[in-house]
Amino acid sequence: MLRRVVFMCCFFKFMADVKAQPAFGIYHASQIPQQTLLNPAFRIGASAAIGFPGLSGIGFQYYNSSFTLKQLLKCAETSGDSSTLNLNKVVQLFGNRNYLSVKAEQQWLFAAFRYATSQWSFHVTDHASLRFKYPKDLFRLLVDGNGGVNLGNTFNLKFSLNAIHYREYGIAYSREIKEHFIIGGRIKFLKGFTLLDASRMKLNLNTDANQFEWTATANLNIHAASTGYSIINRNNNVRPINFFRNSNNPGLAADVGILWQEHPRLTLSAALLDFGFINWKTNAVNLRSNNPSASFRYEGLPIQTDDKQLDHYIRKLKDSINQSLGLDTIRGSFSKAIGTQFLCGMQYVINSNISIQTLIYGDFFNGTIHPALHAGINWQPVYWLSIMAHNTAFNNIWLNPGLGISINAGRLLFYASSEHAYGLVAADQSRSLSLKFGVNILWNKDKRSIKRIQDPELPFMQQKLQETKDWGR
Repeated sequence: MLRRVVFMCCFFKFMADVKAQPAFGIYHASQIPQQTLLNPAFRIGASAAIGFPGLSGIGFQYYNSSFTLKQLLKCAETSGDSSTLNLNKVVQLFGNRNYLSVKAEQQWLFAAFRYATSQWSFHVTDHASLRFKYPKDLFRLLVDGNGGVNLGNTFNLKFSLNAIHYREYGIAYSREIKEHFIIGGRIKFLKGFTLLDASRMKLNLNTDANQFEWTATANLNIHAASTGYSIINRNNNVRPINFFRNSNNPGLAADVGILWQEHPRLTLSAALLDFGFINWKTNAVNLRSNNPSASFRYEGLPIQTDDKQLDHYIRKLKDSINQSLGLDTIRGSFSKAIGTQFLCGMQYVINSNISIQTLIYGDFFNGTIHPALHAGINWQPVYWLSIMAHNTAFNNIWLNPGLGISINAGRLLFYASSEHAYGLVAADQSRSLSLKFGVNILWNKDKRSIKRIQDPELPFMQQKLQETKDWGR
């Protein structure tokens, strides 16, 4: 009993510091083929599914831990016909530790095919994300500089930044190993486009109380790579399409998943996603500190100098900073993990129209596991309509309702899901916003097959064998 209490205390402690932005509103939505991307052991609810090219999966997520747009606008002060933003009020909106996350996903191709006890699938998807942890001291410094209330203070500027854009080509296979048990795996061939990773970026700045001088101590480890130069061809013509074509940054990743249904009404599942890396070669550079305890004293720039003298002084200043702080610039390839995730889910079917589910999610980022807890209900009032309602606890937000819907119009299936439904209707009052939607073309998914998939009284293997017989109908 004591061990359970300790475990729950640790879990909720980590939950209070969640910095991931999960997107798993469709994890238990068996009617949506893209569910298989969150667990390769899941089965599509049809004999075959093809995503509408370029529209099968589009997603966007945003989270800002500091303030909402409405709070920011309240910092504006109006005088006559003009408004001015009071920066001192803006600074008060920030916490000691702040977090910004933006993610975007574009699925170009998706296809899945099921026969007998096996299933194959293929997809091509672009992923872009930005994660930025920053301290309140950064904005205190920007607003007041090294004067006023900042005199004699030490600013602890500890950052964590990760920005990445890459494409994945995934091939998945799943099979029923024995009755009630399915195992699946996916291999992903990755193609990196842009990376800026600062896993260790600590900077301490002290302002002299009398002389306005700076004393800086830095401990940096920054990796960067980009194929951006390739948008300009040999004739100096800009061709943005080349940014997506050319990349010498290969990578490899894998997904694994299991699905277990010992009881007709209860389904357990688990998945490990994005276990892999990208080898960055194009314009790859690493900036790091060899002597973290070294310091540099800055006394300011000379005022009475011409442009030539000023350029010379700035170059000397740059060399002096590199030498004093022990900063090394290393050019050459390096490898970086893309960020592994794990999901453990449970679904219970109440009747042929309603099921409830829970999900534990974890994101490995910057050497830390960031968990989240998800619970929801799926309701299928008629064969062509499914409605999902759920709540996700993460990022210090315990009440975070979300909604989802899927509409089956003949062979077409449209779906949309959001983990932050409030952000869609009141974006100016929400710190979070997310939306994922897509269109698929399905074969052999009529109202009888849909009801059969959700019928808890029909044995698990009998469902699968009967669905296979429907192929080509």
